Amino acid sequence: MALAVMDYGELFRPVGRNSLIESLREYGAVPINTSIPQELEGESITAAARLFALPDEEKMRHRGRTPLDAGYAPYGSARALDTGVANLLESWTVSADSPRSHPSHLIDEWYALTAFARHLRSLGENLLALIDQGWSAAGVMVRTMSPDVFPYQLFRYPRSLLGVDARARRQSIHRDSSIITLLPPATGSGLLIEHQGEFIAADTPPGCVTVMAGSLLEHLTAGGIRSCTHTVETPGDPEHGQDRLSSIYFVNARNGVSIPSVQRGGSVDRTVPTIDSDSHAEHYSRRVFGTQEPDCCENLPEGG
Repeated sequence: MALAVMDYGELFRPVGRNSLIESLREYGAVPINTSIPQELEGESITAAARLFALPDEEKMRHRGRTPLDAGYAPYGSARALDTGVANLLESWTVSADSPRSHPSHLIDEWYALTAFARHLRSLGENLLALIDQGWSAAGVMVRTMSPDVFPYQLFRYPRSLLGVDARARRQSIHRDSSIITLLPPATGSGLLIEHQGEFIAADTPPGCVTVMAGSLLEHLTAGGIRSCTHTVETPGDPEHGQDRLSSIYFVNARNGVSIPSVQRGGSVDRTVPTIDSDSHAEHYSRRVFGTQEPDCCENLPEGG
């Protein structure tokens, strides 16, 4: 069962916003047919492929200081949050404002990737504002959103890693710690979301971006919109597996704010404790760096 695609323009009408809210409440994720040029979408995929095609020694010269910093992160840097086993992937975090962690001979690729990321940022701002409006939250979600342009994260799931560890998966079963996450089309199928106790296919169609509810949106809506539990399918037969490239853009909370819960209609639910955005981010960092024990479905972004 494929998720129904919504037209971006329809979301600016009350009936469209209501449909967006109801779809997010049902599935936690909705593919949106956007106005982002497909040529730019294609250029960003090509640019990502060129980055990951570099020799390992060259990629390691651009390794980020931590998995959260701009630069390359090899296999083994990210572990499944529910098992502690390394995910079968490598990643590259692209800074939106500086190519310092980017190979100098691929500067055109940096421009293509950051141009696409800026489109995603603009789309994310508008989508969150539309969710805020549809929830009648009176700007609470918009005020919570960080004004910063966050790095754009690229993921490669190499076929060559399949079968390396029988316990490993391409991605853990997890929820993102963002307000919302944007997922452009990947180069192959595999994105699965949990719905009514089962996992269903939710690959982003060409020309679309899937908006996915993070744990902060669940909190902001007092549980009215659930955060989306998701994973990436691991092929059972390594011989028939394929490389997969994907990317994500997170719309996160600004620093130093207390985040309330709002019932639909705008009333603050004071029975739900506020979340401190800095503590929330610190918890994320501890989990990514592996200083805590694995725990199924912890609210952290890892990929899509």
